[in-house]
Amino acid sequence: MLLPVMLSMDAFILSHTVEPVEFPDQEAVDAFLPSYKAEHAHLWPVDPMIIGSFTPPEYIQEVRYQTDQAMKAAREVIKRVTKDFASAFGRDYGGLVEEYRTDDAEVVLVTLGTVTSTARDVVDEMRDEGKKVGMVKLRYFRPYPFEEIRKVAEGVSAIGFYDRSISYGSGGPSYIEGRHALYGLEIPVMNFLAGLGGRDVRVPDIKLMFEKLLEAARVGKAKKDIVWIGTRGVEP
Repeated sequence: MLLPVMLSMDAFILSHTVEPVEFPDQEAVDAFLPSYKAEHAHLWPVDPMIIGSFTPPEYIQEVRYQTDQAMKAAREVIKRVTKDFASAFGRDYGGLVEEYRTDDAEVVLVTLGTVTSTARDVVDEMRDEGKKVGMVKLRYFRPYPFEEIRKVAEGVSAIGFYDRSISYGSGGPSYIEGRHALYGLEIPVMNFLAGLGGRDVRVPDIKLMFEKLLEAARVGKAKKDIVWIGTRGVEP
């Protein structure tokens, strides 16, 4: 079974912001990509087919199982293609996650989306101040990088997950998945909610996230597991 790929972006901030990017040559791209021939791209009376048909209860469980297996298999495909891409273009984005200054970090913040660029700058600034902070960028939410996140967390004293959305009553999606990955690991695990609805997440906001993590690492426990950052009337 082949799974579709969905690219998710940060809506307002990303659609109203520009930055320079470098595109590889089209010839190099064409050489890297496999040849593509669209099958079943049109309807033909001689060879009829069904599109988007309903799967009855007698078969849906098997379909869901196949989808789950395909999602699990995608992990190794992503890792392999990432290595091939790095070899072809000289850019290595790390597979399922991208780590930044995590080798000797005391605390780590897991990010996703456009806030990552700002978080990198904050990491550098706080490192210059002697604070051992690091960052992990989620490059894929599905399949979720359970093993990679747990490996990073096993080497730090506290870990936080940034989310730009909320699953009401439970925290953000990245935090919920992260807690699953870290089950049984005895370190503070925090969730930072900021930037909902496209609100800007700035350097002081991310610094506060790291300071909360450093405080939790010092005492071995977070004052709050779920922290709203920059929310009117709410103490972080």
